[in-house]
Amino acid sequence: MTLSLAFNGAFFAWPYQAGVAAYAQEHGMLGDQSRIYGTSSGAVVAVMLATGVDIAKVGMPAGLEANARAKGDRVLPFFAPTGVIPTYFEIFGRALPADAHERATNRLFIAVTQVPRFRRRLISTFPTREALLDALAASIAIPGVTVPLARRTAAHGWCLDGGPEVPDDDRSGVQTVRVGVGPRVPMLKPDHITPSKTIGLAQRFLIAPERERRELFSLGYADAARYWTRPTEKTA
Repeated sequence: MTLSLAFNGAFFAWPYQAGVAAYAQEHGMLGDQSRIYGTSSGAVVAVMLATGVDIAKVGMPAGLEANARAKGDRVLPFFAPTGVIPTYFEIFGRALPADAHERATNRLFIAVTQVPRFRRRLISTFPTREALLDALAASIAIPGVTVPLARRTAAHGWCLDGGPEVPDDDRSGVQTVRVGVGPRVPMLKPDHITPSKTIGLAQRFLIAPERERRELFSLGYADAARYWTRPTEKTA
């Protein structure tokens, strides 16, 4: 059976999902036919995994640096939005391989919300590396946090954050493993891999100290190992 992964929205608790993705990457869980879905900060993790970035050694440190640089000396992560995405991709963008868009096309599905109609769509075709980054920027476009109001993309117009969750891979013979960080609104489908320890509101909605964020990564890795080494839960 083919395995696909779906990374739901996680705000600033995305290091947990990065831990899950690192386990999947290191243990060769995904095949050539696997798909990877992501929305909001979960899309950041999905991009890393789909493009072959070494998540533990490259992607995770780049993401932490990007968050910290964008936040600066502010106590709360409600940045001066105009500079957040350029700062983020100056750091995170250089972690991606030159052919990232080719690796991602038809394998990676990024959720965005097009405005003004608030139409949700999945983007899976990336003609250039810049188009890939543009789609990711749209998926993390949170008004007042990463953008003033919305993100204008070259291919998809004005977009907002991709929403709290992504759909399953509906192809026959495919199992989708959903990864989340706990309750969300709305929650249409349950997650398969979710924190075995409580993640507090501060860890979700604030940029916690690096030590705590690395602990989230380790927790995600351990929970993934626990899930994939329990045969009865693989088809849960």
